Amino acid sequence: MASFAVSLAERKGVKLPRGCKSSISVCRAFLDIHAGARAPQEGNTDQSRERRTPSAAMLGYAHSLAEQRGISCPPEAEIDFDACRRFLDAHATRPQRGSETLSYGAAKTRVPAGRDKRRGGAAPTTRKIAARR
Repeated sequence: MASFAVSLAERKGVKLPRGCKSSISVCRAFLDIHAGARAPQEGNTDQSRERRTPSAAMLGYAHSLAEQRGISCPPEAEIDFDACRRFLDAHATRPQRGSETLSYGAAKTRVPAGRDKRRGGAAPTTRKIAARR
């Protein structure tokens, strides 16, 4: 934020106030006066903004699901991200918890054969020990 304030002061030909580089409140006050309104954050949802459109992958998956199930893909799913997501959530099958299938990024943990659960445990031998003579 301080670097933005410095560059803004240089562009506008304005002197930075004392403590702008060390105090966030002084810097914020300077930016409120000289920078104008902030751009909306990505996480904020505003009803007046345009709707997001679904990605090509979402649309392709929605069409293939509709075809497999013998239903039609709703027209609002073609233009509205949230509608497409609701359709996919309603009609896509999810793997059951505890099933054999693994989720993405998961790895099967397997104990190597013949190893004891404790660290350093000896593996049981299958060879017979030769009797001493």
